[in-house]
Amino acid sequence: NSPTNGYMLTAQSGNTGGLTWASAPTSVAGTLAMRAETTSNLSVSGNTQTEIVLQSAAVDIGSKYNSSNGRYTPGVAGRYFVSYAFSCLNGESRAGSEPIYVKIRVNGGGAEIGQGGQGGMDNSGQMLLSGSGIAVIGDTSSYISIWMYVSGNGITLANDQVTWNVFRLD
Repeated sequence: NSPTNGYMLTAQSGNTGGLTWASAPTSVAGTLAMRAETTSNLSVSGNTQTEIVLQSAAVDIGSKYNSSNGRYTPGVAGRYFVSYAFSCLNGESRAGSEPIYVKIRVNGGGAEIGQGGQGGMDNSGQMLLSGSGIAVIGDTSSYISIWMYVSGNGITLANDQVTWNVFRLD
């Protein structure tokens, strides 16, 4: 038979030596499932919780990232390692009384996983924020999202320097 897109060749049950077509998994445990990134500068308002919506998915096994709302819905229960790296435009320094928090959330609320605070400044005066955590997805409709709280004035995240990644663990 001719191959069908989205299917893989597998051994038939009972070890009969035959092969059959089966639905291919959307992502394989231990691999990068999704990598989202910016395609332009991204403004984040101050003094509010903001769900970060990145415009592009450079890697998206099974098309599970929604670039209109910034949510990754793996469709498979399990554990997922989530990491992010954000760079603010040069000169976006912050006073100690104006912290920034980045939060990894499941279904938009509840416990925050891998919450990270304000990062450091590199030699050019550019502020860097990064962090990671493990999200536990319990059903096929649960999603992972990244949120940011900026106290005081808003900030601008730099084009091509903002990403978040999801690796399926099991």
